[in-house]
Formats: sequence, structure tokens, C-alpha cells
Amino acid sequence: MELIILTGLSGSGKSTGLKTLEDLGFFTMDNIPFRFAGVILKDLKNSTKGNGVKRIALGLDIRTIINENDFNTFFNEIDNLNIDYKIIFLEASTQSILNRYNLTRRKHPLTKETLLQSIEDEIFLMEDIKDKANLIIDTSFLSAKELSRKIELAVASFSKIFF
Repeated sequence: MELIILTGLSGSGKSTGLKTLEDLGFFTMDNIPFRFAGVILKDLKNSTKGNGVKRIALGLDIRTIINENDFNTFFNEIDNLNIDYKIIFLEASTQSILNRYNLTRRKHPLTKETLLQSIEDEIFLMEDIKDKANLIIDTSFLSAKELSRKIELAVASFSKIFF
């Protein structure tokens, strides 16, 4: 089973990244809370013994963390399942994320007093996940097409070396 965990800052391009992974043949799931993701992976791993799902991509972000233990519990669960996984972390400069939110007029998932405070808090909260990443992509100056290409190359590299 190939497992790619696509995570990162809100507004950094995770939706584009997941669409790319889906186009590459991955079964994609987005915004599943960490505490449920392990259970789903266990079920999918058991189903892959036949002709089940072989390539899975999980989109995990700040909305999927219910409490601070969820992150460590999730990674312990997938380690116990002996699932080889790779983490791609997407980030962008604070200014780029501010511009993207102002352009789309969407609400940041962390609703703080200001958008800037929400972004800064998320950067801090996602630091542990970023530290575990196999690949960090700064999307500040990337088009959607360029981001897709970087993810395609990363998956090809991961598949040859790790899976």
C-alpha cells in the first residue's frame, strides 16, 4: 500500500495537490480527523489483500486535529500497521496566504481576531507535522500547474525509492 499524507498550511494548495494525487491514481480523502484516519487506514489495508485500494492519499490539515494527542496517536497507529508513508507539507509565505484569502474571500479555519493571527497560529500549530515531512514545498510563487508537476515528480521519486 502506498500512502501519501498531504498536509500544510491553509491556503497553500492542498486542494490542488489532492486533485493531482487523484489524477495519479490515488484514492484520496480530505479533512478526515486524525483520530478516524487511523481506523480508516486499518480497514483499507485489510481490504487491499485482494484487489482493494493500493494507493491512498490523505489530506490532513489544522481542521483535522481535535486535540494535541491526535497527531502522535495517528502516526503511532500507522506505524503499528506497518504502512510505509510519505508526508508532503505545503507552505507559502504569510503574505502569499494573506493575498490568497483576500482574493477568495474564504474564511480561515482558525477563526482568530485577524486573518494574520489565524495564519501565524496555524504556522505554530503545524510545526510538528512539518518537522516529520519527507518533502516541503513552498507554493508562494508556484502556479497550480507547477505545484502539480512538483507533486508528480515527488510521487515518482517516492515510488521508486521508498514504496
